[in-house]
Amino acid sequence: MLVGNWEKGTGEVYTATLKGIIDYRNAAHVRVYLRVTNSVILISSGGIVFMNGHLHAGFNNTDIQLVYQYFGIDGQIPFSNLNIIVVVHG
Repeated sequence: MLVGNWEKGTGEVYTATLKGIIDYRNAAHVRVYLRVTNSVILISSGGIVFMNGHLHAGFNNTDIQLVYQYFGIDGQIPFSNLNIIVVVHG
């Protein structure tokens, strides 16, 4: 799914929330990946360095929250959309 609803928080932190995406009983079995070109990268297990920042995914009941902390100083998030994959393991 393409995620493009990024909201600027304090400093250079941006968040996007995917509401109602998971069943809270399965949250321990959910993995969130970023698709970049021909790769998929796990971002729900500590996050990754991505486009001069840090990107990770967390869970809150039925929601997935993506958090991107930009290390730059120009105040502009360096992307408009990210291709995110959510997988629930049984």
